Amino acid sequence: MTQPPQKPRASAVYAGPGREAESLLEQLADSAMDNAYYDVDRESEPSPASRTFTFLAILLLGFSITVVTVQSRNDRPATELERQALIDNIQARREILDSRQTRLEALQVEVQSLSNGAVTPTRATARDELNAGAVAVDGDGIVIELRSAPGNSGDGVISDLDVQLVVNGLWMSGAEAIDVGGNRLTATSAIRAAGEGITVNFNSIPEPIVIQAIGSQSSLERQFRVSPSGRYLENRSQMSGIRWTIERRDNVQLPAAPAKRLKIRHASPQKRGGS
Repeated sequence: MTQPPQKPRASAVYAGPGREAESLLEQLADSAMDNAYYDVDRESEPSPASRTFTFLAILLLGFSITVVTVQSRNDRPATELERQALIDNIQARREILDSRQTRLEALQVEVQSLSNGAVTPTRATARDELNAGAVAVDGDGIVIELRSAPGNSGDGVISDLDVQLVVNGLWMSGAEAIDVGGNRLTATSAIRAAGEGITVNFNSIPEPIVIQAIGSQSSLERQFRVSPSGRYLENRSQMSGIRWTIERRDNVQLPAAPAKRLKIRHASPQKRGGS
């Protein structure tokens, strides 16, 4: 700031008490706005460096706000793209899963169709399975029960030989399947004595010993009674007191033999035309 022009100061000429007071007032009036005031006013104004710093600070703040705003706008599309990509990925996996499920169902239908169209077992094959004890069977037949003589001593006790003879007699009489004490008989079945008891396929059989056979009821009963096995039982009953009964029964049910009883370890089919 420029200083206002200073008024010429009056010379201090002594003119008595009144004039001296008047001269003092004039000096006070002239010096009321002197250089000291303008110096203080000049010091209160910001310096050029301060103005520059303030301008730079405002500029930096504005730049920062602009960057944050732009970055926020740029990040939003990226987030949307990632979200859409995730949705597309899930949808694609669902389509793959649906496709595989459809393929699985088609294969199941195909397998079922092939199973239905497969060659059915021949009559000979079915009979072989029946004779081997490989399948459970049911049908009309007869049931024979064996009991030891009262007192269970000496020759009056049912033996493994008695059971073997009855089974052989049933086979000879035309039985198609036989079960002894819940054990289906096969080509490898064993009927043996074990102490004072009897085992079939190594399973202990309690009395009364129940022997079931499937076949023609009338034919089985008639032929068994006149067979050597039937005559043997009748003789044993008269001589040793054992008891036995035979009866016809409808819907006799026999289980399949255990798989281990169906394994052939030594026998093999005979070659046709071989010596």
